[in-house]
Amino acid sequence: MRRPRKAFERLLGFFDNERQYPELASLVEDIRRAPQQGIYLRNGASVEFIARSKSSGRGFTVDVIVMDEAQELSDEVLAALRPTVSAAPLGNPQLVFAGTPPAPSMNGEVFTRIRAVAKKAEDRRLRWDEWSCELDADAASDESVALSNPAVGVRLLWETITDERADMDDETFARERLGEWLEMDGGASLVAGWVATEDETSSCESISAFGIEVSLDRAWTSIGVAGSNGDLAHLELVERRPGTGWVAERCRELEHDHGHAMFVLDGGGPAASLIPEFETAGLWLTVADTKAVTTAAAGFVDALAQRAVLHGPQRELELAVAGAKRRPLGDGVWAFGRKASTVDITPLVAVTLAYWAHTVYGGAGLSPDDVTVRF
Repeated sequence: MRRPRKAFERLLGFFDNERQYPELASLVEDIRRAPQQGIYLRNGASVEFIARSKSSGRGFTVDVIVMDEAQELSDEVLAALRPTVSAAPLGNPQLVFAGTPPAPSMNGEVFTRIRAVAKKAEDRRLRWDEWSCELDADAASDESVALSNPAVGVRLLWETITDERADMDDETFARERLGEWLEMDGGASLVAGWVATEDETSSCESISAFGIEVSLDRAWTSIGVAGSNGDLAHLELVERRPGTGWVAERCRELEHDHGHAMFVLDGGGPAASLIPEFETAGLWLTVADTKAVTTAAAGFVDALAQRAVLHGPQRELELAVAGAKRRPLGDGVWAFGRKASTVDITPLVAVTLAYWAHTVYGGAGLSPDDVTVRF
């Protein structure tokens, strides 16, 4: 409750100080300090403070939600808070997100996604105000600081900024004080890259490979596809269904429809149990080892950052991208984490594996005999 309490006490300083702010103090009906902090006015208005959690806000009905430190806001917490404005008494529900660019260790998917949507300027109900510097801005320049900090010289002292420059490394100072979105503009943001590469007119001109992924609990299986669209690659979720019993037959249908189609799965993941079925069916299967899986994940993120791929709007893929987390595997390599992720990521892993095969094996027109590298 530390952050809500500090915000409460700061606002309380205006309403609970009759000598300095008599007009505001005269509006107060009640001030509650425990268990639920809030300031309640005679006209029925109120400001209430809660700590964020997976269940916080449930049961509340409000007009405006202000989510401070939004760089650490998760989809789970947002899902709990969002319904509180569904029946806003004034009929004008608003959500306000305020924060700094997320650090690499933060759960910044929500804030990053909102910014990416705002930059596309297609949502007329979304407003985005940002005080930040370009990536090549001179961090030692007072001009850069003034541009990204409207409060400098008023509430924010220049001496404080001088101390911060000395205490912080360059990346941290650029993010925390200059507002540089290193994760997004540098291309490391999965969500931002996914939003930026969406194209509802995109389609496969020629199919290269299908990726197959099974969830840890075997509740879901997804098939993704990668192929060519001019000089770019096209990604698409072909199928996502419960269980695994349908997969081999569906892949036979895809093989029939698309000729010599390559199928790829993670040999160290839950989908490995399907290998005998693929072999029995005579399907062209490439089994990726851990090195290939980590290469696929990194290559996929790089491709989004470089705008080398396109995809259409598919809700199941969007959810998988938004909820995906990384699983470190040592020495800076990683894979998409099945346990750590907050949603079913089988659609994401399926298209990632398909894209990896598309880049490694050079696209369509190959046959099993053309592929000499096997995992």
